[in-house]
Amino acid sequence: MTEQDNRSFPQSTVFPNGYEELRDSLVVVARSWENIDWLKECKRPFVVYNKGEQDIPFPANCLPNIGRDGHTYLQYIVENYYNLRDYTFFIQGDPFEKCPHIMRQLNQDNWHEETIQILCETMFVEEFHGYPSGPTQGIVTGK
Repeated sequence: MTEQDNRSFPQSTVFPNGYEELRDSLVVVARSWENIDWLKECKRPFVVYNKGEQDIPFPANCLPNIGRDGHTYLQYIVENYYNLRDYTFFIQGDPFEKCPHIMRQLNQDNWHEETIQILCETMFVEEFHGYPSGPTQGIVTGK
């Protein structure tokens, strides 16, 4: 834990049962139309930014349906600049086509430099293997 443990979390953050102590990280989900039931298996605190219908099983921060996921991530960073977690993972509402193994890395108990490297390499390799679009998910540090 860092000296900044009194940082607040964004409105609508979900803390999975038994994982309230993982306060050094946050998963930020950009959702428009995707089924996000997979988040029921997420062990990390997460917050959903929703640009679509309100037909989801979690509380969400609603945004107008403008821009793409990068707009959502920037909105989060601007609103929470002074409260960024040590590790913030930005992810689309349905990451599995491009990153099918992402839950295994997300749900590790302790993130450290090796985990971060694996997450980034997994996203980079799977994002670019057969997909011409640039990377849209990644990790930033709030340190």
